[in-house]
Amino acid sequence: MEKNQKIKIILISIIFGVLVIYMMFSSLKETTVYYHTVSEVLNKQIHGNPEGIRVSGVVKEHSIKKLNDTNKYSFSILDNSTNKELKVIYKGIVPDNFKDGAPVVVEGKMNYSKNIFYATTILLKCPSKYEKKVTKKGE
Repeated sequence: MEKNQKIKIILISIIFGVLVIYMMFSSLKETTVYYHTVSEVLNKQIHGNPEGIRVSGVVKEHSIKKLNDTNKYSFSILDNSTNKELKVIYKGIVPDNFKDGAPVVVEGKMNYSKNIFYATTILLKCPSKYEKKVTKKGE
């Protein structure tokens, strides 16, 4: 092979590698969903992809209501540190352990004009009963 052909192959390989790396990072940036607290969402302190916001909180006691639609629910989640409340509307099947006081993460879009979060996904955090118990030595 000639020296010019080797240089062309090396340059094409470098350009191809740079394009692949660029495409990986740009797609990651578009699909990354950040975790926010209820207070951050209410104070409009969100960052990342506004199309998919994840909000962590605890389901407010006695706030779960099944709406007219068979799979539509309304409930509120609380920020434990500030007691701020966010109203959530969700259409779909709720997880089995979804109940008052459950720690949840909801993913969806915030409608600031109505001050309602429209969730597309509800994820329950693992309750502490599944965590390994710490025992003292000798027990």
